[in-house]
Amino acid sequence: MLKREEGYTVFEYLYRDAGNYKAWGSVLLSGRATAEDEAALRSRMDSGAFFVAEKVGVPSLQRELWKWSDGPTEDDHGFHEFHGFREATQDDLANFACSKEEFFNRFVNLIQ
Repeated sequence: MLKREEGYTVFEYLYRDAGNYKAWGSVLLSGRATAEDEAALRSRMDSGAFFVAEKVGVPSLQRELWKWSDGPTEDDHGFHEFHGFREATQDDLANFACSKEEFFNRFVNLIQ
């Protein structure tokens, strides 16, 4: 499914509650993601963009919004949204998470 390529990719995602308040996050991956990789990953997500962060080992961003509301609200739900991939910068390299292959396998293993 994936080609092994050198370099680093950033997986960018967000949490958008029912009130449309947003919190952004990212995960640094070793390996360069291609357009084909993005299409393959989107095929494993609800409506090509939505996933439950905890199920694939990605930090949940819901709590980022709770600091503005003193905790959970009726606008909260479980889905996060994939924004896209981008090439990593030097600043990103301080936050290495895992390989691209390991990360993609988390999504593949959701649907068996």
